[in-house]
Order: sequence, then C-alpha cells, then structure tokens
Amino acid sequence: MSRDPAHILLSTNNSEVPQLPKRKTGRFITEFIAVFFWIYALTKLFIFDLDIWIINLVSPQFASILNYKLPIILVGISIAIVTTRSARLGLSALYIAFYPLVILSWKIPRFVWHQKSWLLAF
Repeated sequence: MSRDPAHILLSTNNSEVPQLPKRKTGRFITEFIAVFFWIYALTKLFIFDLDIWIINLVSPQFASILNYKLPIILVGISIAIVTTRSARLGLSALYIAFYPLVILSWKIPRFVWHQKSWLLAF
C-alpha cells in the first residue's frame, strides 16, 4: 500500500496537538480588548491623560492628531468591517463599546444565578 503525502495528511489524528478552539480564543481576545479599552477610558477620564503625555514625550508635533482620535478609530473600524464583510467584527466592536452594560446586565446576574445563593442575590 502506497502512502502518498495527501493520504498521510488526511489520516493524521489531530487529537495529538492540543489547540484552543477558535471561538474561545476569539472571545478571550475580545474580552481582553474590552477590559483594556475601558481601563484606558476610565483612567483618561478620571485620573490622567496618558495618551497626551506619551505623545508629548515621543513626538509633540503630532499632539493635534489626538483631537481627531474618535473619528479615526470609527473610520478604521468601519473600513475593517466593510473590507472583511464580517458581522462578527461589528458585533465585537459593539460588545467592546457596551462592555460595562454587559457586565451589569449579564455577567453579574449570571454569576449570582450560578451561585444559587439568595444571600448573594440580595
């Protein structure tokens, strides 16, 4: 029996190499980006303008670009969604934008429900 390379590739067992499913990896990355974004936003709002400080250290001539940060980010996300035609990318952007609401309306109640403790619920 001849073992050609295509037959070998098709007959290999993928259980030998442990891999994370793509969905869990994508969820982890989205969760990480959401947490990082909101920590940055709260830090910028209440504590310190970190981005202005960094840009003034690195190259002060580009400090005026920071005034257009939101439109630049929105255009970048829109271009990425249009070019990839990915609904998942758009939903991920919405998830990141509304992450505090997701925490308050879904993650905390779900955690309390799974604890099955009325004391924690009250």
